[in-house]
Amino acid sequence: MQTSQNKSRRAVLAYDPNPTTRDVLCGAIEAAGLRAMPVQDKIAAANLARAHGDEGTGDLVALILDASNDPKISEVILKEILRVPGTSQLAGILLVHPNAPEPIPSAAGLPIVARPFSREQLSHALTENIPQSAMKDASDTS
Repeated sequence: MQTSQNKSRRAVLAYDPNPTTRDVLCGAIEAAGLRAMPVQDKIAAANLARAHGDEGTGDLVALILDASNDPKISEVILKEILRVPGTSQLAGILLVHPNAPEPIPSAAGLPIVARPFSREQLSHALTENIPQSAMKDASDTS
């Protein structure tokens, strides 16, 4: 059961197929003052986007997708998320391999963080790319 504090904290959907990297990713999200919502496939990603996006609780503010291991899978996940109304307005960050900085053509223009990355680098990328207005708690109506 979620506490009201967890419900009001802004959240980031995080996809990385590697459990170790996913843990680092989630740690960086938490270090930025956000709630990490890890997913492992397109169905979980779409369900989470529906539950926490504009049609749900409204606390989802960003997506981080690993595109370094298998860009085709990441692209399928991205396309599935974008089928959910309102998700095209979310901030997004791609994790990429240094030799393939634009692995997903449909995501060209999204900010990238090259692997290997530190928690600090990813936390900085989050705070730089999520609008301040989106960083306010969902419970804050001012």
